[in-house]
Amino acid sequence: MRSVENILAETDWLVKKFGIEDIHFVDDNVTVNKERFMRLAAGLKERAISWGIVNTSCFTTDEEMMIAMQDSGCINICISVESAVKKTLKRLKKPVDLEWTKEMVKMARKHIPRHSCMNTFTPIIILKGLVSIASLQSG
Repeated sequence: MRSVENILAETDWLVKKFGIEDIHFVDDNVTVNKERFMRLAAGLKERAISWGIVNTSCFTTDEEMMIAMQDSGCINICISVESAVKKTLKRLKKPVDLEWTKEMVKMARKHIPRHSCMNTFTPIIILKGLVSIASLQSG
């Protein structure tokens, strides 16, 4: 796993060399270590750059982290729900709590301008889970 300092140094380089105005991170594990994530958010806040995150884990992110995202310029978050079908989650040994995921979607609506949910499994599972995903997004 890359250090926060390494990520921020690369961010500085991208801004200086290419004039980048916003960055989107694709990292399933960015919120796994809360202390590391909070340092990253603080570093991005110092740089006043807008940013987004793809594949945010719904079982490692909390409201304090969402507030840090908001305060540090996060403009987009994609929450990885994995599946809205409990049987599938159990079979895949994913520690997703669908009730918590509903709360996380509400937090994203409150703190992040653009937000979405992603279901990463086969079309059959996605089709079975669409109604559940819709209820997550409306609830």
